[in-house]
Amino acid sequence: MFFTRKKDHKEWLSKFYEYGLIACILFLALWLRKSLLPFISGDMVNFYLPWYNFILSHGGYHAFKFDFAVLNVPYLYLYAIATHFPFSAPTNIKLLSIAFDLVLAGFMYLIVKEKYGRTFVPFVAVCIILFLPSVFINSSLWGESDSSYVALSLGAIYFLVSRRYFWSFVFWGLAISIKFQAIFVFPVLLTVFLSGEVPLLYFLIIPTVYLTALIPAIIEGRSFIDLLLIYISETNATHCLTLNAPNMYQWFGSGCYYNEQLKQGGIIFTLALILIVSLIVLRSRQKLTPVRIIRLSLLFSLLLPFFLPMMHERYFYLADVLSVVYAFYVPKRFYVAIIVQLTSFLSYMPFLFGGPNHFQAPSIVLSYVAFAPLLAMIVVARDLIVDLYLSEPQITDQQGLFTGQSELSATGDEEFVDKASSLVKRES
Repeated sequence: MFFTRKKDHKEWLSKFYEYGLIACILFLALWLRKSLLPFISGDMVNFYLPWYNFILSHGGYHAFKFDFAVLNVPYLYLYAIATHFPFSAPTNIKLLSIAFDLVLAGFMYLIVKEKYGRTFVPFVAVCIILFLPSVFINSSLWGESDSSYVALSLGAIYFLVSRRYFWSFVFWGLAISIKFQAIFVFPVLLTVFLSGEVPLLYFLIIPTVYLTALIPAIIEGRSFIDLLLIYISETNATHCLTLNAPNMYQWFGSGCYYNEQLKQGGIIFTLALILIVSLIVLRSRQKLTPVRIIRLSLLFSLLLPFFLPMMHERYFYLADVLSVVYAFYVPKRFYVAIIVQLTSFLSYMPFLFGGPNHFQAPSIVLSYVAFAPLLAMIVVARDLIVDLYLSEPQITDQQGLFTGQSELSATGDEEFVDKASSLVKRES
């Protein structure tokens, strides 16, 4: 009895230390963000502060009857709320992004927990995502809003993985109502639908959520047509084929340049690639298991910003996050996350620290950096094809139910990880 109590006390103390360390790591994540708050970027001066001040000077929500920002109105609602925070305007704006960092961390925990259960691994994933350079730089240094749509998009993917399709479409509807870049997830939803997993009626959820988010601005007097066309006007306002994005357009010219034929050709080529990938998945007749959904999501989040024109460097943000998820689902491919994250970090630098002419920063040659996401894309595409067509036949679980997972995984170590995580679950 004495030795049993001593052992239980030791285990309790060990868990106390573990969770204490997690609490310290989370505190450091917040402290890191606080230390970066004083930095003021060009976007903050030229866009976010004028929008914030316009809302402040026009009575909060009454400002939404005017067309004063290139952001869609749902995120501007949060700006109106932020005007009541007791801090400086830049800090109030950045706090919104930091709040979505925490939402992002929450969905990271949940999606990794789907594979590893109530083990220590999801906490590790949370710590990694909070200290991912492109995450904390984007929110607390730059003050961008990308963490919002990416957090909601990750929520949509999590609900796909957990087979709660209704909520997946709800969260994607919220994501696309905030930023158009959430479109990078739509091919995944389309493929899931074409595979017969969800009914067509679920797509009605998206416009329902989107239109509901516009109601406050409409009540204030904003034109309904203007709100529907806001993403089109935002796209037409861009006259550069690439805005520091490490994609294929870095190979056609340097700096900010424009070519209508390249723009149209790039869009058509990207649409064709989306359909080809979807056809490859459907032709395999394989069930869309969680790891396949993650793999497909990462592939599309790399493919679209790489081949589409008029992309900013920040548009690989979703790929940054999903590459970390992929590293937990397919540990053998951990280096994909390193490649993708390094790519984003290098592409951020010219704009943030490149001097007054951000597109001519001499220290980083983005035409070379663009080969990195291409390499990551090839690796993930190869994994997808091998998993769908060259893996062992699918098996059943102990109850004789179809599991949809191959006996031997495409990367060779997924089965081992599944067994190890199951063992950890039983022991905990």
